[in-house]
Amino acid sequence: MKKTSLAVATIAVAVFPVAPSLAQGNDVHVSGQGRALKERTFSVNVFVNADGSASGQAQLVRRDFPTNTPDKNKPIIEKVNVTCGNRVDANTIVFGGEIERSNSDGLPTTRYFVVRDNGNPGAGTDEISFLVPTSLGAGDPLFCLNLPASAFQLVPIENGNLKIRG
Repeated sequence: MKKTSLAVATIAVAVFPVAPSLAQGNDVHVSGQGRALKERTFSVNVFVNADGSASGQAQLVRRDFPTNTPDKNKPIIEKVNVTCGNRVDANTIVFGGEIERSNSDGLPTTRYFVVRDNGNPGAGTDEISFLVPTSLGAGDPLFCLNLPASAFQLVPIENGNLKIRG
């Protein structure tokens, strides 16, 4: 009986290989807050799963861009419901989702981020990329799994800290 179980398990692994991200136990928690590019503040609390799905929230406040509202002196505030993500390497995560709430009219419906945790302290070492809002992907896990982090310029955070655990 033991020989049969071992043989079946060996065949199952050979026929149905485990994806590298699943084999590495890629479920991670990304959290943090801070400021970058002098005028942008952010906060992140996201859980990313190995299958590309994710849950959590991200918020971006942009003081460098006026709102498309009657009071153009207000910063743009976007609250993102994160639904997809991908661990690119041990220190880098891509995630995104639908913009759940914004105080500016006419923005696309989806925003993606790339974050890199380069250790402590976070200020001056951790990095973030505020990807341009888009209508592409709409937070689809397959979109996040195929979004190349290398295509986007990361900038150092000026204060705050990012943590990637898991």
